[in-house]
Amino acid sequence: LAIAGFAIDRLWVTSKRVAPTSVPTAAVPAPMPDLGAPTIPEKSVAVLPFVNMSEDKNNEYFSDGLSEELIDMLTKIPDLRVPARTSSFYFKGKQTTVADIAKALSVSHVLEGSVRKSGNHLRIAAQLIRADNGYHLWSETYDRQLDDIFKVQDEIAAAVVTALKVSLLQGETPRATPTSSTEAYTLYLQALAIATNAAQQVDLERVIDHLQRALKLDPKFARAWAALAGWRVYNYEYFTSGDYQQVLAEARYAAEQALKLDPKLSDAHFAMATILSLEWNWKAAEAEIN
Repeated sequence: LAIAGFAIDRLWVTSKRVAPTSVPTAAVPAPMPDLGAPTIPEKSVAVLPFVNMSEDKNNEYFSDGLSEELIDMLTKIPDLRVPARTSSFYFKGKQTTVADIAKALSVSHVLEGSVRKSGNHLRIAAQLIRADNGYHLWSETYDRQLDDIFKVQDEIAAAVVTALKVSLLQGETPRATPTSSTEAYTLYLQALAIATNAAQQVDLERVIDHLQRALKLDPKFARAWAALAGWRVYNYEYFTSGDYQQVLAEARYAAEQALKLDPKLSDAHFAMATILSLEWNWKAAEAEIN
């Protein structure tokens, strides 16, 4: 009771104290600016893996190759933002909406399509979709022969550029003419498909064999030379296949051929940079990458 009485007395005394005439106000920090979501460039497009609609599921290398070629072509266009293959192909086979893909890749548009290949006949369907409302800006179906594959790629890329109204350097889109031989091109695409899932040395040997066969059909196929240089080195690094000096000489020759045929080919410069790094020539390797 004594303790309770003392507590009540203290509360009563405190309540009778006169409040101060002014209370100092604590400094309130200025509100942080609302940065919001990152700005998505209007002139941006993600090329999704085209769906293989062929009866032969082994033709998937062809639909994937078409998507990769379109990515490569559109990437070369000034003012157009195009996510890399790795980013776009991440969504392959996943049940994801166009809006979710566009948000993840920070693009305003998505290019998707399908490929049906039967013998030498192709049916390619492509559509350009605006991500924020899901409407089609452009769509087209192409019924062509395999020999016309590069022409179809040119037409699709040009249609996408026109739909996006992109400002082009010199007013032209890059042309899809990596080789004059459709058979060599097919072997090249098959090599890339095998390389994507390569887990053993025998897989890489098949990659190299396909590329060498492609180059026999078209010795001026720069991309095949660059790929041969890169995968020859990769095969040695991971499986110690062949004599070091011989591998290096073969890879260097392939890279040099690629650069001679197409000095602006990024894959060729990267392959040469890899070879130079193996020779401990870091300065020259860095120059190739830059």
